[in-house]
Amino acid sequence: MSDDFGRLESVHDFDENADLYEALVSPATRPVHAEAFRLIQRFVSPRARVLDLSCGPGTETVRLAAAVPKGEVVCVDLSPRMIATAWENAQRHGLDNVAAIQAEATRLPAHFAGRFDIVHCSYAFHHFQDPLGVLTQIRRVLNRTGKVFIVDNGPWWFNLMSTPIASFGDPGFVAFHTGEEFQRLFREAGFSGFYWEEILPGVGISIGSK
Repeated sequence: MSDDFGRLESVHDFDENADLYEALVSPATRPVHAEAFRLIQRFVSPRARVLDLSCGPGTETVRLAAAVPKGEVVCVDLSPRMIATAWENAQRHGLDNVAAIQAEATRLPAHFAGRFDIVHCSYAFHHFQDPLGVLTQIRRVLNRTGKVFIVDNGPWWFNLMSTPIASFGDPGFVAFHTGEEFQRLFREAGFSGFYWEEILPGVGISIGSK
């Protein structure tokens, strides 16, 4: 199977399950998102421009948009149905500072260059077949003082245990990365600063400064 075919098959799977995704996944991810957001919100001003990369159904898009009432959140996903669901969630919450765009993480729109204060990516990085390419794009779209926050599995022991499960049940799963592997990728992508922290058992957050 080619990489392109596998990617398209994964998008189809996410399209098929977009309406159910939040109900199925949120019970497990909600505590992680809450813990991560306690850290992220220290760096988010009310006027910030935020890119929610691989936003899924927009669970965190809504939280981020509420935190930047004078700013904006642009949510991006490769799945058309996920983007539609994220937009619907934002409208349902009465948020008028959200834009939704279908795009690939390694091919973000040219006009995004230098636009964002924050890039947020939660529980999606393990789907990327070209993680260095994604981080290179993230760095491109951040402004001079911008930061990226990536939430995903991280400790080696947890990755070892969870990889077989993810390989079987998670559409488009590619690989989890340890904190050390994230650090190497961030350096190769040209980030000037990097910090990794285990925020809950088995889950970490990678923070990069442009």
